[in-house]
Amino acid sequence: MTRTTPPRPLDVEALFPEPAAHRGTTTRLHPRPGSPLVSDSSVGGPMSWPAEEPWPVCGEAHGRGRGRRPADIHRYRRTLAAAWAREQNPGPTEEERELLAELSLEHRVPGASDVDPLPMIGLAQLYRRDVPDLPVGPDGCDLLQVFWCPFHAHGPGRHDLELYLRRRRSGEVGRVLGDPPQPLVVGSEGLCARIDTWEEALEEAAERPTEENAAQPVRYQYDLSIPPGWRVGGYASGFHLVRPDRPSGGVS
Repeated sequence: MTRTTPPRPLDVEALFPEPAAHRGTTTRLHPRPGSPLVSDSSVGGPMSWPAEEPWPVCGEAHGRGRGRRPADIHRYRRTLAAAWAREQNPGPTEEERELLAELSLEHRVPGASDVDPLPMIGLAQLYRRDVPDLPVGPDGCDLLQVFWCPFHAHGPGRHDLELYLRRRRSGEVGRVLGDPPQPLVVGSEGLCARIDTWEEALEEAAERPTEENAAQPVRYQYDLSIPPGWRVGGYASGFHLVRPDRPSGGVS
């Protein structure tokens, strides 16, 4: 596996030997778009899940009958990425903007109950061979699989995520489930839509540079939600990395 974390510019422990006694191993994840296999560690990739084993579901009572279709979200990302990757006239055309607006619409699932078993989304699977000191449990387990409910409507405040962790021995999986169930729609916040609309307006303005907007447009995720340097308190960056519209890929 390719190492993508750059080397440190100097040996910290040579300068300050005291912290060496508290050293631990941390594996940084750098997901990249790709086509991982069930035998690979990945974020959003296919799970090595036994065909005879029930797929994880969320049974907690919450609304699940309205949201965006997963296929629309994936197509939205592909369309937007291709538009900005063009060498000539990068950015969405008017036709593409109409498609993006259509793909952003929410849909209803007729007759959906708040307690219907809702298939969870495979968030990540990590093999011990790729992640040193991976806490996958005792008895020879070497694979950690993480699932989450696509609606953040859990807990007392109804804004928490529902996660499911499965630890297993990869050699005992056997026949892998080839077509796991997926939710018909996934949750979407109005705030996210407002932020996306705001960013799109800034990008459109950047296409017509003036003295007032000569600089690169501000991005919420990179310029506003994640401050540089160390922090005390606040929230860890993470939710924007696990949305279903993020591409699948390997980790390193």
